[in-house]
Amino acid sequence: MNPQTASNLIRWRKWLRPLWLAQLVVLLAVAVFFRLWRLDHVPGVNGDEAWMGVQALRWLDGQGITWRTPTGNPINTFHFLPQALLHAVAPPSITLLRTPVLVSGLLALIVNYLMCRQAFDRSLAALSTLLLALLPVNIAYSRFAWDASQSVLFTLPVIYASLLALRQPQRRIRWLLLAALCQSAAILVHPTNVFVAPLPVLAAGIVFRRPLAASLSAARTEWRCRLIWLTGGLVLVAGLFWWGPWIQLAARRLISPAHYGAFVGNYLDLFSGTTVFRFLTGAQHATGLYRLAAGGVFVFAAWGLWRQGWACIQRRLLLIGGGVSTGAFFLFAGPQAAAAGNERYAICLIAPGALLLSLGLHWWCRQRALVGIGVCLAAGWLLLASFYIHYFRFVQETGGKAQQTFRTARIEPKRAVARYLQTAAQDPPGLIAVTTEWWNYWPLAYFTFGDGAIRVVATAGGDAAFGQTPALPASVPWLEEGRLEQGRLAQGRGQPGLGGQRLPTEAGPRVCFVEFAGSPRARGIANRLVAQGIGVRATHIPAGGQRPILTVLWPAAE
Repeated sequence: MNPQTASNLIRWRKWLRPLWLAQLVVLLAVAVFFRLWRLDHVPGVNGDEAWMGVQALRWLDGQGITWRTPTGNPINTFHFLPQALLHAVAPPSITLLRTPVLVSGLLALIVNYLMCRQAFDRSLAALSTLLLALLPVNIAYSRFAWDASQSVLFTLPVIYASLLALRQPQRRIRWLLLAALCQSAAILVHPTNVFVAPLPVLAAGIVFRRPLAASLSAARTEWRCRLIWLTGGLVLVAGLFWWGPWIQLAARRLISPAHYGAFVGNYLDLFSGTTVFRFLTGAQHATGLYRLAAGGVFVFAAWGLWRQGWACIQRRLLLIGGGVSTGAFFLFAGPQAAAAGNERYAICLIAPGALLLSLGLHWWCRQRALVGIGVCLAAGWLLLASFYIHYFRFVQETGGKAQQTFRTARIEPKRAVARYLQTAAQDPPGLIAVTTEWWNYWPLAYFTFGDGAIRVVATAGGDAAFGQTPALPASVPWLEEGRLEQGRLAQGRGQPGLGGQRLPTEAGPRVCFVEFAGSPRARGIANRLVAQGIGVRATHIPAGGQRPILTVLWPAAE
């Protein structure tokens, strides 16, 4: 390269550097803004989110609660306690429900930068933080209060503490203990975070490989050798007994090419955002194109990883440990555990995958700056643009086309129904709102908690009966046991509706039914009431020409 060309290149880099830094700042700012924007109604509040809010309110009120989630997992105290603290100082709201996971998502970025700077360097810390900020799955789950939404925050310290145990051998015991502690906390957050455990286990094996080898060598000539082999055999037999079915299932996946293809596709969708768009908004787009783009970035990063070699022990640990984690997830959880609707189980793979991706891109940014930074900026803008189009704009235009519970409007429909019922319960006082849906019961119970004028009850025939839901009150004459089929709405999903008994109109608290608009249950209830000579007045939410999402059915004597 002649001196003139070198001088021009240096001049161009001086001009480009401020432009690159400005774009990085803007990208990060937009990613944070997307976590905050329309948090109170996009997506619609989920029954699981409200369930946790109700538990917090009951606990603060001195009532009994369940310390296990509806799926049987121990309650996530890192989610429950912040919920209780917030509800102690502020009234129920959707924003309040989602604040703990919002804070967790932002804290994950700070934790990543601080710990990555110790484990590697400042430039990689900035790049990996930016990537974690831009990934659509991280943005979406920072806006959605599920336990798994905190997985990235709790798995990052496990990974970095394992890496730092190798980089700072004088503090290896401290870092390994921190990794073990964080791993335990991560499993409490969500059980699937156990798949990150190979990293601290491998780190401990590397740290203690010499003392362990010396002990095993000394034991060969002593009676301890037999004890070691006997213990190992017993552990192996116990493992085969308890994990036999899982091992058989993993073996079948291991020899099935179709499972490999499905897992690779779902893994790429997880990082490109296709998974969360399909699950939370129902947006349909060119999945193949997104997979091709995501695959291209992964290949680009893989080349960078290859060029860096194996000299860095932290990089070796991340490559091997991340590979083992991903492989174990594939074998034991299966490819469908990373598909749309189940992606919460695969969030444990985000942190190690993002760090490996950042390591590969980092080589390009340092060795081929124009190419590497250009690819990173282009990918960043594309991720944000796709999130805006398939998440915010799609929901604004359609209200969402995913599961009914996620469909929404300018005022979140379940929140709007709660306000409507609270107003209706004032004159005349007293109202019972009946629902068959888990997704409606818990939000309504949450928003009306402590309101003595309204009572939300569930039915035996619907999802709402799964968990702590009260039965229909016997004090209401036409809801007494035996007056409706089994005292409640008809059992089963296929034939919803009221029982064969005619509903009298004796004086008592007014009753209404809250169902998803146009659902089989709503039609079944309305048809049965009409068939028994009871008129039905329907109020649709939202109103004003928008597509109705919820329906309030008011029985009235004809």
